[in-house]
Amino acid sequence: MTIDDRAIERALTALADDGYATSTNVDPAYREFVARTSRAERLRHVTRWAVAAVVVGILALGGILAFQQGGDRDGRDRLQPATPRPSTTQLISPTELVGTWLVEADSLFGGFPWLWTFNADGSGSGSPNANTTENTWVYTLSGNSIGARDRPGGCAYSWVVSRYDAGSLTLEVLNHCGNLGDDITLTRLSPASPAGSAIAMPSMTDATPLRDVADAGGVWLMRGTGMLLAIEARNPAFATYRLDDQGSLASDPVDRGTVALDATGDLTLVSTNPPPHGCAASRPGARLTGVVVTPLGLQARQGVESVCIDADLTTSWIRVAAR
Repeated sequence: MTIDDRAIERALTALADDGYATSTNVDPAYREFVARTSRAERLRHVTRWAVAAVVVGILALGGILAFQQGGDRDGRDRLQPATPRPSTTQLISPTELVGTWLVEADSLFGGFPWLWTFNADGSGSGSPNANTTENTWVYTLSGNSIGARDRPGGCAYSWVVSRYDAGSLTLEVLNHCGNLGDDITLTRLSPASPAGSAIAMPSMTDATPLRDVADAGGVWLMRGTGMLLAIEARNPAFATYRLDDQGSLASDPVDRGTVALDATGDLTLVSTNPPPHGCAASRPGARLTGVVVTPLGLQARQGVESVCIDADLTTSWIRVAAR
Protein backbone atom coordinates (compact mmCIF):
# COMPACT_ATOMS: atom_id res chain seq x y z
CA MET A 1 0.00 0.00 0.00
CA THR A 2 1.40 3.46 -0.92
CA ILE A 3 1.36 6.60 1.16
CA ASP A 4 -1.62 7.88 -0.96
CA ASP A 5 -3.61 4.65 -0.42
CA ARG A 6 -3.04 4.84 3.33
CA ALA A 7 -4.24 8.46 3.36
CA ILE A 8 -7.47 7.56 1.48
CA GLU A 9 -8.09 4.63 3.79
CA ARG A 10 -7.70 6.83 6.87
CA ALA A 11 -10.08 9.43 5.42
CA LEU A 12 -12.81 6.88 4.59
CA THR A 13 -12.51 5.29 8.00
CA ALA A 14 -12.92 8.65 9.69
CA LEU A 15 -16.06 9.41 7.62
CA ALA A 16 -17.59 6.14 8.62
CA ASP A 17 -16.89 6.82 12.25
CA ASP A 18 -18.56 10.22 11.97
CA GLY A 19 -21.84 8.66 10.75
CA TYR A 20 -21.91 9.39 6.98
CA ALA A 21 -23.79 6.16 6.14
CA THR A 22 -26.87 7.14 4.07
CA SER A 23 -27.45 8.45 0.53
CA THR A 24 -28.92 11.69 1.80
CA ASN A 25 -25.61 13.03 2.98
CA VAL A 26 -23.29 11.84 0.17
CA ASP A 27 -22.37 15.33 -0.95
CA PRO A 28 -21.29 16.54 2.49
CA ALA A 29 -19.42 13.30 2.93
CA TYR A 30 -17.62 13.76 -0.37
CA ARG A 31 -16.61 17.31 0.54
CA GLU A 32 -15.35 16.16 3.93
CA PHE A 33 -13.45 13.32 2.19
CA VAL A 34 -11.71 15.79 -0.14
CA ALA A 35 -10.79 18.08 2.77
CA ARG A 36 -9.31 15.28 4.84
CA THR A 37 -7.44 13.90 1.86
CA SER A 38 -5.93 17.34 1.24
CA ARG A 39 -4.81 17.63 4.84
CA ALA A 40 -3.15 14.19 4.60
CA GLU A 41 -1.41 15.28 1.41
CA ARG A 42 -0.12 18.46 3.10
CA LEU A 43 1.07 16.41 6.07
CA ARG A 44 2.85 14.03 3.68
CA HIS A 45 4.67 16.99 2.05
CA VAL A 46 5.67 18.44 5.42
CA THR A 47 6.98 15.05 6.52
CA ARG A 48 9.04 14.75 3.36
CA TRP A 49 10.52 18.23 3.86
CA ALA A 50 11.39 17.42 7.50
CA VAL A 51 13.13 14.18 6.49
CA ALA A 52 15.00 16.03 3.75
CA ALA A 53 16.12 18.72 6.22
CA VAL A 54 17.49 16.09 8.61
CA VAL A 55 19.41 14.41 5.79
CA VAL A 56 20.86 17.74 4.67
CA GLY A 57 21.89 18.52 8.25
CA ILE A 58 23.66 15.18 8.61
CA LEU A 59 25.47 15.70 5.30
CA ALA A 60 26.50 19.24 6.33
CA LEU A 61 27.88 18.06 9.68
CA GLY A 62 29.85 15.34 7.91
CA GLY A 63 31.20 17.92 5.50
CA ILE A 64 32.36 20.17 8.34
CA LEU A 65 34.16 17.31 10.07
CA ALA A 66 35.73 16.23 6.81
CA PHE A 67 36.87 19.82 6.17
CA GLN A 68 38.45 20.03 9.63
CA GLN A 69 40.24 16.74 9.16
CA GLY A 70 41.40 17.64 5.67
CA GLY A 71 42.48 21.13 6.70
CA ASP A 72 44.51 19.82 9.60
CA ARG A 73 46.49 17.21 7.73
CA ASP A 74 49.49 19.51 7.78
CA GLY A 75 50.18 18.50 11.40
CA ARG A 76 47.43 20.33 13.28
CA ASP A 77 44.98 17.44 13.63
CA ARG A 78 42.64 18.67 16.37
CA LEU A 79 40.53 15.51 16.14
CA GLN A 80 43.31 13.15 17.15
CA PRO A 81 44.35 12.62 20.80
CA ALA A 82 47.73 14.01 21.82
CA THR A 83 50.51 11.49 22.20
CA PRO A 84 53.56 12.16 24.40
CA ARG A 85 56.80 12.68 22.56
CA PRO A 86 60.30 12.77 24.02
CA SER A 87 61.71 16.29 24.16
CA THR A 88 64.36 17.08 21.59
CA THR A 89 64.73 20.66 22.81
CA GLN A 90 67.57 21.49 25.16
CA LEU A 91 65.88 22.16 28.50
CA ILE A 92 68.73 24.00 30.22
CA SER A 93 71.44 26.15 28.66
CA PRO A 94 75.11 26.10 29.71
CA THR A 95 74.65 29.56 31.24
CA GLU A 96 71.68 28.42 33.33
CA LEU A 97 73.61 25.40 34.58
CA VAL A 98 76.53 27.46 35.91
CA GLY A 99 76.21 28.15 39.62
CA THR A 100 75.85 26.56 43.04
CA TRP A 101 73.03 24.05 43.47
CA LEU A 102 71.38 22.40 46.45
CA VAL A 103 71.15 18.66 45.69
CA GLU A 104 68.65 16.26 47.23
CA ALA A 105 68.79 12.53 46.43
CA ASP A 106 67.96 10.16 49.29
CA SER A 107 69.04 7.06 47.40
CA LEU A 108 72.52 8.49 46.70
CA PHE A 109 73.43 10.62 49.68
CA GLY A 110 71.62 8.99 52.58
CA GLY A 111 69.24 11.93 52.79
CA PHE A 112 71.96 14.52 53.45
CA PRO A 113 71.88 17.57 51.13
CA TRP A 114 74.94 18.33 49.06
CA LEU A 115 76.09 21.42 47.22
CA TRP A 116 77.18 21.03 43.61
CA THR A 117 78.94 23.76 41.67
CA PHE A 118 79.09 23.91 37.88
CA ASN A 119 81.69 26.37 36.58
CA ALA A 120 81.67 27.97 33.14
CA ASP A 121 85.00 26.33 32.19
CA GLY A 122 83.59 22.80 32.53
CA SER A 123 84.95 22.18 36.01
CA GLY A 124 82.82 21.39 39.00
CA SER A 125 82.84 20.43 42.65
CA GLY A 126 80.61 18.96 45.31
CA SER A 127 80.47 18.68 49.06
CA PRO A 128 78.04 18.16 51.94
CA ASN A 129 79.81 20.78 54.07
CA ALA A 130 81.42 24.23 54.04
CA ASN A 131 84.47 22.96 52.17
CA THR A 132 82.66 23.24 48.85
CA THR A 133 85.67 22.00 46.84
CA GLU A 134 85.99 18.70 48.72
CA ASN A 135 85.18 16.69 45.57
CA THR A 136 86.20 18.04 42.18
CA TRP A 137 85.24 16.86 38.72
CA VAL A 138 84.87 17.89 35.09
CA TYR A 139 81.59 17.84 33.20
CA THR A 140 80.04 18.27 29.76
CA LEU A 141 76.53 19.33 28.75
CA SER A 142 75.33 18.06 25.37
CA GLY A 143 71.67 18.65 24.62
CA ASN A 144 69.93 17.23 27.69
CA SER A 145 72.76 14.88 28.65
CA ILE A 146 75.26 15.70 31.39
CA GLY A 147 78.39 13.62 31.78
CA ALA A 148 80.92 14.03 34.58
CA ARG A 149 84.09 12.37 35.86
CA ASP A 150 86.03 12.77 39.10
CA ARG A 151 89.29 14.59 38.55
CA PRO A 152 91.33 11.73 40.06
CA GLY A 153 89.74 9.51 37.39
CA GLY A 154 87.74 7.44 39.85
CA CYS A 155 84.04 7.65 39.06
CA ALA A 156 82.01 8.42 35.98
CA TYR A 157 78.53 9.94 36.02
CA SER A 158 75.78 10.19 33.44
CA TRP A 159 72.50 12.07 33.89
CA VAL A 160 69.68 13.23 31.63
CA VAL A 161 67.84 16.50 32.22
CA SER A 162 64.16 15.60 32.40
CA ARG A 163 62.85 18.94 33.71
CA TYR A 164 64.06 22.48 34.29
CA ASP A 165 61.89 25.33 35.50
CA ALA A 166 62.92 28.62 37.12
CA GLY A 167 65.96 27.22 38.91
CA SER A 168 64.50 23.78 39.72
CA LEU A 169 66.24 20.92 37.90
CA THR A 170 65.48 17.19 37.74
CA LEU A 171 68.07 14.68 36.55
CA GLU A 172 67.39 11.09 35.56
CA VAL A 173 70.25 8.90 36.77
CA LEU A 174 71.79 6.67 34.11
CA ASN A 175 75.07 6.04 35.91
CA HIS A 176 76.20 7.42 39.24
CA CYS A 177 79.63 5.91 39.84
CA GLY A 178 78.29 2.54 38.78
CA ASN A 179 74.99 2.94 40.60
CA LEU A 180 71.41 3.61 39.62
CA GLY A 181 68.94 5.53 41.74
CA ASP A 182 65.89 7.72 41.85
CA ASP A 183 65.83 11.05 40.08
CA ILE A 184 68.03 13.79 41.53
CA THR A 185 66.41 17.12 42.38
CA LEU A 186 68.54 20.28 42.32
CA THR A 187 67.72 23.87 43.24
CA ARG A 188 69.97 26.66 42.03
CA LEU A 189 70.91 28.82 44.99
CA SER A 190 73.43 31.16 43.38
CA PRO A 191 73.08 33.08 41.15
CA ALA A 192 69.63 33.63 42.56
CA SER A 193 66.71 31.76 40.99
CA PRO A 194 62.98 31.83 41.73
CA ALA A 195 63.19 28.30 43.16
CA GLY A 196 66.13 29.13 45.42
CA SER A 197 64.67 32.44 46.56
CA ALA A 198 61.45 30.64 47.54
CA ILE A 199 63.17 28.40 50.14
CA ALA A 200 61.43 29.11 53.42
CA MET A 201 63.10 30.24 56.61
CA PRO A 202 62.91 27.47 59.23
CA SER A 203 61.25 27.99 62.55
CA MET A 204 63.46 29.84 65.03
CA THR A 205 61.26 29.16 68.07
CA ASP A 206 63.91 27.04 69.80
CA ALA A 207 66.89 29.20 68.80
CA THR A 208 69.69 29.68 71.31
CA PRO A 209 72.34 32.42 71.48
CA LEU A 210 75.50 31.69 69.51
CA ARG A 211 78.30 30.91 71.97
CA ASP A 212 80.61 28.74 69.89
CA VAL A 213 81.70 29.75 66.40
CA ALA A 214 81.63 26.07 65.42
CA ASP A 215 77.83 26.21 65.74
CA ALA A 216 77.83 28.72 62.88
CA GLY A 217 79.82 26.39 60.64
CA GLY A 218 78.32 25.33 57.32
CA VAL A 219 76.89 27.07 54.29
CA TRP A 220 74.12 29.59 54.78
CA LEU A 221 71.70 31.08 52.24
CA MET A 222 70.50 34.60 52.92
CA ARG A 223 66.72 34.26 52.74
CA GLY A 224 65.12 35.37 49.50
CA THR A 225 68.42 35.97 47.69
CA GLY A 226 71.31 34.19 46.02
CA MET A 227 73.85 35.25 48.67
CA LEU A 228 75.78 32.34 50.21
CA LEU A 229 77.97 32.51 53.32
CA ALA A 230 80.30 29.55 53.90
CA ILE A 231 81.86 29.40 57.38
CA GLU A 232 84.58 26.81 57.97
CA ALA A 233 84.97 26.50 61.72
CA ARG A 234 86.43 23.07 62.32
CA ASN A 235 89.35 24.97 63.78
CA PRO A 236 87.55 27.53 65.97
CA ALA A 237 90.80 29.43 66.53
CA PHE A 238 91.01 30.16 62.83
CA ALA A 239 87.49 30.16 61.39
CA THR A 240 87.20 31.52 57.86
CA TYR A 241 84.37 32.62 55.60
CA ARG A 242 83.56 33.04 51.92
CA LEU A 243 80.74 35.22 50.66
CA ASP A 244 79.28 35.10 47.16
CA ASP A 245 76.10 35.64 45.13
CA GLN A 246 77.45 34.98 41.63
CA GLY A 247 77.57 31.18 41.68
CA SER A 248 81.33 31.08 42.30
CA LEU A 249 81.45 30.42 46.04
CA ALA A 250 83.78 27.45 45.55
CA SER A 251 86.23 29.04 43.12
CA ASP A 252 86.14 32.84 43.17
CA PRO A 253 83.92 34.30 45.90
CA VAL A 254 83.10 37.99 46.01
CA ASP A 255 84.67 38.27 49.48
CA ARG A 256 86.56 36.13 51.96
CA GLY A 257 88.24 36.52 55.32
CA THR A 258 88.21 35.38 58.94
CA VAL A 259 85.39 35.00 61.46
CA ALA A 260 85.39 36.24 65.06
CA LEU A 261 82.76 35.68 67.75
CA ASP A 262 82.71 37.79 70.90
CA ALA A 263 81.15 37.05 74.29
CA THR A 264 77.94 38.92 73.47
CA GLY A 265 77.14 36.70 70.51
CA ASP A 266 78.19 39.18 67.82
CA LEU A 267 79.64 37.51 64.74
CA THR A 268 82.21 39.61 62.88
CA LEU A 269 83.39 38.98 59.33
CA VAL A 270 86.90 40.43 58.90
CA SER A 271 87.52 40.81 55.18
CA THR A 272 90.92 39.94 53.73
CA ASN A 273 89.92 40.76 50.16
CA PRO A 274 91.14 44.08 48.80
CA PRO A 275 88.68 46.75 47.68
CA PRO A 276 86.36 47.22 45.89
CA HIS A 277 84.64 44.09 47.21
CA GLY A 278 86.70 43.63 50.37
CA CYS A 279 88.10 46.00 52.96
CA ALA A 280 91.38 47.78 53.40
CA ALA A 281 93.64 47.26 56.46
CA SER A 282 91.60 44.34 57.81
CA ARG A 283 88.68 46.50 58.81
CA PRO A 284 85.63 44.60 60.03
CA GLY A 285 83.68 43.95 56.85
CA ALA A 286 80.37 43.14 58.48
CA ARG A 287 78.98 42.48 61.93
CA LEU A 288 75.95 40.34 62.77
CA THR A 289 74.77 41.24 66.26
CA GLY A 290 72.68 39.26 68.73
CA VAL A 291 73.06 36.04 66.74
CA VAL A 292 70.88 33.03 67.59
CA VAL A 293 70.98 29.62 65.89
CA THR A 294 69.13 26.37 65.37
CA PRO A 295 70.35 23.36 63.39
CA LEU A 296 68.71 24.85 60.29
CA GLY A 297 68.63 28.60 60.80
CA LEU A 298 70.61 31.65 61.94
CA GLN A 299 69.31 35.11 62.82
CA ALA A 300 70.98 38.35 63.79
CA ARG A 301 68.19 39.60 66.01
CA GLN A 302 69.86 42.92 66.73
CA GLY A 303 70.71 43.67 63.14
CA VAL A 304 73.51 43.55 60.58
CA GLU A 305 76.08 46.23 59.86
CA SER A 306 77.95 46.07 56.55
CA VAL A 307 81.02 48.26 57.07
CA CYS A 308 82.95 47.86 53.86
CA ILE A 309 81.93 44.55 52.28
CA ASP A 310 80.31 45.20 48.92
CA ALA A 311 77.13 43.33 49.84
CA ASP A 312 73.81 44.18 51.47
CA LEU A 313 73.45 41.59 54.20
CA THR A 314 70.22 40.90 56.06
CA THR A 315 69.40 39.17 59.32
CA SER A 316 67.93 35.79 58.30
CA TRP A 317 69.96 32.84 56.99
CA ILE A 318 69.06 29.26 56.07
CA ARG A 319 71.56 26.42 56.49
CA VAL A 320 71.96 24.56 53.19
CA ALA A 321 75.03 22.46 54.08
CA ALA A 322 76.43 21.08 57.31
CA ARG A 323 79.40 22.56 59.15
